[in-house]
Amino acid sequence: MILFCVSMQSMARKLTWQEMKKKYPNQWVSLINIERGKDGMVKSGVVMAAGPDLKIVTQKLKKDNLPSEMFKYTGHIKYFWGFAKWGITDVPIDG
Repeated sequence: MILFCVSMQSMARKLTWQEMKKKYPNQWVSLINIERGKDGMVKSGVVMAAGPDLKIVTQKLKKDNLPSEMFKYTGHIKYFWGFAKWGITDVPIDG
């Protein structure tokens, strides 16, 4: 299982949503410094961690004491009722 966590040196690099989808395909990304478009969708942000399993990404962030404002999936999610969504799954972090 691949898991990416940023170093403090690379944290300042903000990526657009399109760049995130290309760099981390079909993965959960943990974001900070989020910028939203007029439609409310994520336009850009800083990726703190990325990986295909949300639970493992969350555990890694907690273990390394890294900040996160939101988790977002970069790929295609098919819901049980048959509808599909592409990259619009936002999981905000409370607190």
